[in-house]
Amino acid sequence: MLAAVWRFIRIQRDRRQLYELPDYILRDVGITRSEINSITSFAGRDPSRRTRP
Repeated sequence: MLAAVWRFIRIQRDRRQLYELPDYILRDVGITRSEINSITSFAGRDPSRRTRP
């Protein structure tokens, strides 16, 4: 139970930090602003998502 709470807190922190980044840095990382929530969910990144060059 404690691990789940810690993970939830960490996910919220990661989302906040990603939303603070400018778009050009997100692009360098390979994500868009609209993907932040799905990438930082409990399930993680969608494996069917295509990678960008």
